[in-house]
Amino acid sequence: MKVKVFGKVILSGEHAVIRGSNAIAVPLKQKQLELQFEEDDRLSVKYILEDSENVLASDSIKKIFSLSSDLLGLKQPIGGKVVITSNLGLGQGIGGSSAM
Repeated sequence: MKVKVFGKVILSGEHAVIRGSNAIAVPLKQKQLELQFEEDDRLSVKYILEDSENVLASDSIKKIFSLSSDLLGLKQPIGGKVVITSNLGLGQGIGGSSAM
């Protein structure tokens, strides 16, 4: 499975949305995140941000998969090869956090 999402720019209403109002947002196609997943017995995660592997983020994502398996009450933990490639920097206000 492969999924690609784009960053976004909010032209108007960035803070209004938290109070239930609308905002005007447009996709930022130059900034994107692609997630690939292949089932496997073992979980491996590789997070590549701006052409460099981020080991800390990879470890955090592994923990999320492990906790998800526990919360779902699965007999076997989720296993597979996860590769995330992104040029959407987290914390830059262009949708990196929501893409994740």
